[in-house]
Amino acid sequence: MGVEVSYFLVPVSGGLPIQPNNSNFVNTYDFVQNGFEWEQWFMERGDGNKVAFRNRASGKYLRAQGGNAGNYVITGEKEWWSLETGSTPRSYWIKCETYPNAYLCNPYGSYKSQNLITVWGKQEIYKQTMLWYMYDELTWKQHISSSPQANFAGPPSEQQQKAAEVQQQEMEKQAKESEEKEKARQEREEQLAAKEKEFAEKQKQAEVRRKDLERRQQQFEAKEKAAKERQEQIEAREQALAKKEAGKGDKNSANQVSELQRQLSETQRQLEEHRAAHHEKSAQEEQLARQEQEHAKTQEALQAVQRELADMRAQMAKRDRELASAQQQNASKPSGVSKMNGPSSARGGIFTKSDQSPLRAEPEASAINRREPLGMRTKGPRPATQRPGPARIEIPRDFQRLPRLRP
Repeated sequence: MGVEVSYFLVPVSGGLPIQPNNSNFVNTYDFVQNGFEWEQWFMERGDGNKVAFRNRASGKYLRAQGGNAGNYVITGEKEWWSLETGSTPRSYWIKCETYPNAYLCNPYGSYKSQNLITVWGKQEIYKQTMLWYMYDELTWKQHISSSPQANFAGPPSEQQQKAAEVQQQEMEKQAKESEEKEKARQEREEQLAAKEKEFAEKQKQAEVRRKDLERRQQQFEAKEKAAKERQEQIEAREQALAKKEAGKGDKNSANQVSELQRQLSETQRQLEEHRAAHHEKSAQEEQLARQEQEHAKTQEALQAVQRELADMRAQMAKRDRELASAQQQNASKPSGVSKMNGPSSARGGIFTKSDQSPLRAEPEASAINRREPLGMRTKGPRPATQRPGPARIEIPRDFQRLPRLRP
């Protein structure tokens, strides 16, 4: 578990930290007379920007006696407060969450010791009495022990010049990388457009083939239906002739039966041809279905490439904004360095991430360990699997001794 950090609550208008007195009322006090512990407050975080202030010496919490303007601030049970950014740099409005409009206030903006602290409704005309600094212990000690001094700008040192040159080289390198990535992105877009065009052409051809297969299917069904009807008619006539032949036994009926049998054989042959054509059509439909599946996979690969290109555009835009910001700061930076130490430059407190420099090299996450989508890899075909062939048998031919043959 980390060490708790305590803070000094200092009104912007007065400059003296607050602490509880013997009656648990909170007022301003000169820390030189009373020490540090009573003036320090631990901050316990709640939801969002809510905090509770616990006094380091007594362990009691900062709380308001009521929500009306002028109610005093005391110490006791835990009460939640929220922080709102003020107009003065690193200052805050401190609102009591128990009441709708009760903010911590240093009445009259007093700079004197033992001024009782109250709550007041938020009003812009009184904001200098209601804005607060929060300094951690180390920053506050450095602040009260420092003296005003300044190092004015002069000729840059050799080290500063080298640092500026390194920064300029880094900016040029980033600009070059951005140009190369933009060029690669344009090439990828051209390739994607070509593949989309090819895919659209394949879809068009597949649609033509599908319509042709449907037309042929309808023709086949019509022919098959006509052949069945004709076969039924022939069978009916054959049965009628067979009955007539059995009754009369004349030669003409036998000839008619032979003709009907010949027609039946021809009809059966046509049916076989129709069935063969139907099987061929089924094979073509299966091939078309496989082609449609391949087209669907190609479409998914194209969509994956589009998403990757969108990510690259977003990263390029972010990188360009960072580069432009860095160039602007480098251009506006004077040749010398000016440093100010003293009360006006005391740093610390809480929520000071905005003071950090925005120049920070970020790794290109999109270019690390990124796999190309299926169907887009360019590593070349895999080598064919080497299978061992039949073993070669070699017979020695340089015999020095020949076997003796029996007579």
